[in-house]
Amino acid sequence: MSEKSRKDHIETAAKAHTDLNLLHAIIALCEHSLFSTDCHGVERHIVRYCNAEADKCLRRYDKAMTLATKEARRKMAVELDNVVNAPSPPKEPSP
Repeated sequence: MSEKSRKDHIETAAKAHTDLNLLHAIIALCEHSLFSTDCHGVERHIVRYCNAEADKCLRRYDKAMTLATKEARRKMAVELDNVVNAPSPPKEPSP
């Protein structure tokens, strides 16, 4: 199985962030009396479920951003190492 690239991790984070925003929008609708009094039990159930899923989304987002950052730092370290260890250009002879 191939390693995920930084782009893949950023895409995962973006999807998790979108899901998180959607879940919090649903929670906000439920908490501001979208349902009638007869459905408050359903409302509470939806809010609990959305909160649990939002927690999962936040963990997914954090993990993806951490991995993307690590990949970026690794890539920068390799590039810096290549610059530092590059052979010096030949000196031009003095006239």
